[in-house]
Amino acid sequence: DLVTGVQTCALPIFAQRGHDVTVLEGRSPSTTHLRDAEALSDLLTQLKPSHLILGPGPGSPDDCPVTMALAQMALSGDVPCPVLGICLGHQALARADGWRVHPSPHGPVHGVPTAIQHDQTGLFAGMEGNLVTLTRYNSLVVEGDGQHALVENAYEQGTQLNMGLHHPQMNIHSVQTHPESIGSPNGADLIGDRKSTRLN
Repeated sequence: DLVTGVQTCALPIFAQRGHDVTVLEGRSPSTTHLRDAEALSDLLTQLKPSHLILGPGPGSPDDCPVTMALAQMALSGDVPCPVLGICLGHQALARADGWRVHPSPHGPVHGVPTAIQHDQTGLFAGMEGNLVTLTRYNSLVVEGDGQHALVENAYEQGTQLNMGLHHPQMNIHSVQTHPESIGSPNGADLIGDRKSTRLN
């Protein structure tokens, strides 16, 4: 039903909506063979997931070759379902699209509810207003430096750090924040009820 690399803290938000969740570890020796695009494609054909979630770390996208391989497949149009990147998954999609992933100039932030400004596109489509509180747990951020397939649609108020991306033509979305956190009051609705990556 749903293939994900998310940590266990994010699983209940999907499982509670009645999904069967298959977890692929992005950096486990047991998934080394899945670094190959053909093997991954065969697995997705076998599982027929309704959604693909590229989940949180810890670490960086470079530590997670399977996550990076899935991100590259998604951007190539080779994942036949909506894709959502959360935290490290957001960074993986950005990295696969040529964005820079580097330490935040403001240092790491862990468990801090943050005001996020958005343009009401992608996951944020249909939300009231253009400001939402979501919780950050990250030390790395993404930064665009040219033409990219993914478009910024959310940033941290004040610092202007990127907090969200989406693809204008494909169902690919990502957020740097943790919508599943208790410190993200509308987070479950954000990732569960948005029309383009609907999980219920």
